[in-house]
Amino acid sequence: MRRFIATLPGKVISNALVAALVLPYMLLGLAAKGNAQLRSLPGWAVVDFVNRKAKGTTFGAQAAKSISGSLSRTGKYTVEPPETVARIVEGLGLSQPLPDITNILRVANEMKVQTVVTGEIADYRIDKSGAGKQARVSIRAVCYDVASGLPVNGAAVSASSIVRSGDVGDDVLINDAISQAANLAVNQISSQSLPTGTVLNTNVKEALINSGSRSGFQQGMHVIITRGRQQVASGELMDLGPDRSTIRITRSELGIQPGDKVRAIFDVPVLAPGFSAGGDPIVLKPKSHASPSGFITTLLVVGLAAFLVGGKSGADVIAIPISEAYNDPTNGASVRISWKPNGFAKGNSIRQSWQIFRNDLLDTSVVSVAGINTKAFDNGLARAVTWTVLPSNDLTVCNGNSTTNSAAVAGVVSGRPYQYQVQLVFALSQSDLGTGGGGTAGGTAGGTAGGTAGGTAGTTGGTAGTTGGTAGTTGGTAGTTGGTATGGTATGGTTGGTTAALCYFLSDRTNTIGFATPINPPGLVAPATNTSMSFPQSFTFNSVVNPQYDQTFEYELQISSSQTFTKSTTYKKILVATRDSGTLASDAVDMNDPSLPLSIRNAAVVYWRIGARNVLDNPGPVPDAFTQDRYIFSTANRLNRPGGPPPPPTL
Repeated sequence: MRRFIATLPGKVISNALVAALVLPYMLLGLAAKGNAQLRSLPGWAVVDFVNRKAKGTTFGAQAAKSISGSLSRTGKYTVEPPETVARIVEGLGLSQPLPDITNILRVANEMKVQTVVTGEIADYRIDKSGAGKQARVSIRAVCYDVASGLPVNGAAVSASSIVRSGDVGDDVLINDAISQAANLAVNQISSQSLPTGTVLNTNVKEALINSGSRSGFQQGMHVIITRGRQQVASGELMDLGPDRSTIRITRSELGIQPGDKVRAIFDVPVLAPGFSAGGDPIVLKPKSHASPSGFITTLLVVGLAAFLVGGKSGADVIAIPISEAYNDPTNGASVRISWKPNGFAKGNSIRQSWQIFRNDLLDTSVVSVAGINTKAFDNGLARAVTWTVLPSNDLTVCNGNSTTNSAAVAGVVSGRPYQYQVQLVFALSQSDLGTGGGGTAGGTAGGTAGGTAGGTAGTTGGTAGTTGGTAGTTGGTAGTTGGTATGGTATGGTTGGTTAALCYFLSDRTNTIGFATPINPPGLVAPATNTSMSFPQSFTFNSVVNPQYDQTFEYELQISSSQTFTKSTTYKKILVATRDSGTLASDAVDMNDPSLPLSIRNAAVVYWRIGARNVLDNPGPVPDAFTQDRYIFSTANRLNRPGGPPPPPTL
């Protein structure tokens, strides 16, 4: 054998055997390294965009495909192929474009990605020229963090296709423009990746992170804290340093621990239909107002607008509103939406009504309340709603208040999370706008209107119009109608006097800060009320999960010697955060445990109840009247300690 190994054939065979033994281990190591690198990239998915201009087209799917391809080419993300997304959507019994953020997050959770991208095609058009024709399109892309359901990046852009000959189909040009816009959007998203950090240390209400201003964090910036693919808390940057920052915790669902990830929240501009003169998208943002007639009117319009409506065409009318799940004693599972007007700007004298929009019906108001209110309720009852729609929100254009829409609106569904928008309908006096006021200006305007009306009225209308104009000029201090004429006889300035017309405007819609999930109280199963307690004691109750929406709910057990569950007499225990439906059970509780309040251990009668809330909700349900805990609580069952007094008689 030694002589054979020393020969040339022996050496070849020996080396081949060694290579065969070593090669699998090398390949395994390389594969493991490659897989590790692949898994280290964040998981993203893109769902079809909504075509705001026309339903039933394939442009929304083309936008998603183009965005997905552009994201993949950056090499920064692991992007689910469009075919995989389509298969998951179909498997869940849904269809694209998905109707709301709840179902979008449901699809994203099924794919186990960290970020999901969706958006809308705001508008598109075909421009013709001597060289041919080209398409222009504007799109809005929003990147949602799947754990929290909040936007963390995005872009609003427009782009054009190349100029093609006139025989090329419009669809081809529009798809080309969508591809160009997708590239621009992804470039913008990649360039403005928001800062991230890691939690280093925590205390009760604060957390220290390893990032600061050098990473792009800013004072007061809102952030979410995640662990894996689950949101555990949200907060706000309070003490900002170059490389270290402190977060004030505003909401903690599962508690914070070192190693949790911190991510900033992003506000994506909203696009309106149409394009600017330069072909850019029209972004819905506060407008500046030019002078309609001279310096005095400029001061009037701009100064008064700044004083009455915050100087932003009604955009900054309220602080961020909140939506909270609420158990209405009459109407059951509901949501309370509340807001705070922005100082005098929203005084009762100009507030007309508040219009509430829900994310499953964005083009339809679901509730409308009078302007003196600062809260509204959305429940499960179907209803008819009438709301105001105005053609212009320019403070130099006076709108009447006659344009309204009405529709039958479905109520909320228990177990489904919702997000809301709040909008103010407000009014200003026409004289305050400088477009028809008192004194000489009002009289002149009235006279002109009266003269025109008189001139049109009869066969001798020219003379009557002149008379109407003269009378209008000498009208009162705030008149808006100069004169009327019948058969050529004019009467001018008769109503020139005291009251000016009102002009109506809409504020921008303001989003609530998070989701609210209406639910019915958990049903208690055992122990039944007025039964004797066991040692130890277990508690069972019914889940509040609606299987159709696949949400995670947190439950809390409360035991107290007081029917009002006062703080000093109540034991609280968070039981579980689960998506399970059916009957749930708590761990057994030793009713004589020294950690329980002394009042419970000594009481002959104690009470128990279960609270529930969706972990996605922010800030959570309306606080309980007794404990101020943000849960929807069941009724309380009574437990008797053996040897205690008999229960009261049953009526």
